[in-house]
Amino acid sequence: MVIVVNTWSPESLGMPNRQNYLLWRDMELAYGFIETYARYPILGDVGGFLSELIRRRWNLACSNLYEPPPGLSQHHNPVPHTNLLSEAPAGLTLASVDRLSLTNHFIENFRQFAAGLASSTDRESTGKLYGYGTDGYGTYIPLHLLWPEKKDFWGIYISEIGVLNLAAQLYQTLSIQNMQLVSDSESQQINRLIQIAYQVILRHQLFHFKVEQWALLFELATGRPYYLPYLQFVYLPTIYSPEDNNLEEALANLSILLSKKIQKIEKEGFLDATRIIERDFLRLQGPSYRNYGLNKGIPPDIVHLSREYRYREVVNYLCNQIIRQELEPQDPLVPYYLYPPNNNFLRAENLCPIYLVRNLPYKAGVIA
Repeated sequence: MVIVVNTWSPESLGMPNRQNYLLWRDMELAYGFIETYARYPILGDVGGFLSELIRRRWNLACSNLYEPPPGLSQHHNPVPHTNLLSEAPAGLTLASVDRLSLTNHFIENFRQFAAGLASSTDRESTGKLYGYGTDGYGTYIPLHLLWPEKKDFWGIYISEIGVLNLAAQLYQTLSIQNMQLVSDSESQQINRLIQIAYQVILRHQLFHFKVEQWALLFELATGRPYYLPYLQFVYLPTIYSPEDNNLEEALANLSILLSKKIQKIEKEGFLDATRIIERDFLRLQGPSYRNYGLNKGIPPDIVHLSREYRYREVVNYLCNQIIRQELEPQDPLVPYYLYPPNNNFLRAENLCPIYLVRNLPYKAGVIA
């Protein structure tokens, strides 16, 4: 039986208090205001190429088991949310931002999954990782493209198999050298690895969400379009460019390494997972995704800065790209340091619906 989840209540989003719910209502009011009063159209599809990009990423996030919902590929044919859920063989389940819940038999099923991964060739997984980076394990569907008719499709979609695949790789690398270092049971350590893998994919996609909502703040203030022109003139032309100059993807991957959430889980289990994630996951990715060190696609005076200041300046450079809709905005750059895409307001992560795409039959599942 497929359960239809109401994604628009604070309870279904796992929101801890009323404050975040009010922030989400503010976002709805913002889009309604823009739709009614903006001097220029700032919402809608930017063309067939973006639709195809979304289609390919949807298939990747779903491990090619699902077609994207018809409403995403046909702009004028909205489809109710219930159709999406009923058409998916295993359904879509709304997952908590903070922590996944696991089945009672997750240890046995996870071991079988990891063993199967070890015995099979990994060429397809490696090719997917190089071709699509972290977005091969999940995807973010921007609200700008779906408001208002198809807003129920908006959000982050994370592949169940993608989470388990990454967790299994961490398990194979860390189990021998780390499982004996703490008094916790093996099940607790595997639980932590699954949580880390989930957070790796989530942190990347949340950065995309924060970029979009940051652009919305300026659209509200000026009534002019910023996000869609940025996608069209900066993001899309560079997404697979060998120049490594798509800064949004580079920063999204860097946010994984900087994540306090991941570091906290590591510390609890004495796990050195971040080093393995960088070596075996991030470094294997393709153009721009592999630029998490922020060495390319930025002015020379930024490259020579220390890591801390370089990150700050690259985020500001991305902000100028968004507002000016230029790949190489010239000096003087506007200082947006007070409200960058990672500011406190946009850390209200429960504002964004997060879906776990169920790729495995329940009896063989690890994630409840």
